Amino acid sequence: MRVPPHDSHIERVGPDAHGKSYGIRVTSDGSRQWGGTCGSSLWASSPALISWLCSNSNRLHAFIRGKSILELGSGLGYVGCALCALGARSVLCTDTVEQQPLLEYNVQSNVDNAGNVHCAPFLWGTRPSAVFRHHFDLVVACDVLYEEEQVSPLAKSLAALLCPRERSCTKRPRPDESAEADTVLRRQTPADIQVLLALPDRTDFGRTVSAIDPEPLPDYEVLLEALKTVMPRPLCVDRIGSIPPSIAGTLTSHIDLLLLSVAK
Repeated sequence: MRVPPHDSHIERVGPDAHGKSYGIRVTSDGSRQWGGTCGSSLWASSPALISWLCSNSNRLHAFIRGKSILELGSGLGYVGCALCALGARSVLCTDTVEQQPLLEYNVQSNVDNAGNVHCAPFLWGTRPSAVFRHHFDLVVACDVLYEEEQVSPLAKSLAALLCPRERSCTKRPRPDESAEADTVLRRQTPADIQVLLALPDRTDFGRTVSAIDPEPLPDYEVLLEALKTVMPRPLCVDRIGSIPPSIAGTLTSHIDLLLLSVAK
């Protein structure tokens, strides 16, 4: 029997739109005895995003209240549990297969405050039915870029969420029709979906603005460029906020908040 990690604490969340606050239990596993990934620790972007949302009631209504939310790279499940406690209709937390035991443990630990949170494994770049057959109002990802090889698969998954593709399906024949079923193309309901990213302005990938401009380029800019190349429709990027290190609790990094959608 796997022994639960001992590194557990309560993160205060709130107030919500009704002035209520919640305690979300967060259990980390820095030694990765549960076989997790770098998501086995709570990184600054997650509580920074939740605090930013709670600091303005209009943000709670715009992004959370009554929404069906998908989280990518959920790690410990803190963000998903917090969003549900703050009024989301449902949250699906996804991460790698290796991260699932610890993710599920954290979600179950918060069932009293965040009852409608579910977990599912999801490898970026793939299209598992458990994730993509459901309609989501919002996709959330916090501090999910650590290696440059993660950029391409993440971009593909974000593009698939923002622009659902045509998919083939089989139409059942009516009694007066031939018994042979016709294969037709049915377009998924056009998504009016947004993606909310909370990403530090790290420059670990070593990219610069241009060959003649040595200004370091934030790693997430590499993601945005990759996303634009795989999007079948124009991408709209709104920079809706930036949380300074003094508030985010980082040494030097700002946490930049980006809202992605399909350009109308």
